[in-house]
Amino acid sequence: MAQLYFYVPDEISRKLKEKAKSKNLSLSKYLARIVKKEIDSGWPEGYFDEICGNWEGEFPEIERPKPEKLEGIT
Repeated sequence: MAQLYFYVPDEISRKLKEKAKSKNLSLSKYLARIVKKEIDSGWPEGYFDEICGNWEGEFPEIERPKPEKLEGIT
C-alpha cells in the first residue's frame, strides 16, 4: 500500500486528529476514508449501461405546467 506525505497547517492537523479520535479511527485510516470518498464519488463503472440499457417499454409523457402556474416560485 502506498504512503503519501503532505503538509497542513497546525490547526487543520488538530481538527483532523480530533475527528479521527471521535470516530475511533487512526488518523491514517480517517484520512484514507476521506480520500477514498472523494475519489469514488462518481457513478460506478457500467452504471448507465446497466440501468438505462435495460429499460423496457415506452417513456411516459411528461406534462409541463403552464407558465402562469410557476409565478411566485423563487
